[in-house]
Amino acid sequence: MAARSRTALRFLREVVTAVRREAPRTSSSAPRLSGNEYDVDGLTEEDTIAAYRALKDEFDYFNVIAGTSASSGGATHIAAPPMTVKNAYMAPYAHRLKQTLGKPVFVAGRINQPQEAERIVAEGAADMCGMTTAR
Repeated sequence: MAARSRTALRFLREVVTAVRREAPRTSSSAPRLSGNEYDVDGLTEEDTIAAYRALKDEFDYFNVIAGTSASSGGATHIAAPPMTVKNAYMAPYAHRLKQTLGKPVFVAGRINQPQEAERIVAEGAADMCGMTTAR
């Protein structure tokens, strides 16, 4: 496991422990993290899949997005990426994560048309899609 994966994994373990200590056992839990930070020094898809695999039994589902606020390139992917970014670009990663973990996966990232979200769910790439204002 790469150093970045180990750091992400340690952070996630600490968060899970703190949340489980405070939240009722009947609460569901899920991380919402970038599948790819799109930053030279950021987490990659391989990093996050390794961390998620190690924690798959700790979460009820996984929620994937993209980007990081640590750089201007990564920040482009936060909230609503520009039209130059391919529609539904995180859906292939969500599908890979879903196949790897066997758990429900939510995805967001330039999914700005209802028919696009329906296709992603129908194809089994994700169980739910997050959408923002169409651009």
